[in-house]
Amino acid sequence: MRGTKSSLVKKLLWFAAYWIIGVLAVGALAYGLRAVINA
Repeated sequence: MRGTKSSLVKKLLWFAAYWIIGVLAVGALAYGLRAVINA
């Protein structure tokens, strides 16, 4: 049981890390597109 819980926590941490990276990437992309459009 203990091993399953720690692996679940690890999966959640990886999911959160990928989600944060994805949000930052999309935000940077949108910011760059807006800068190009405004230029």
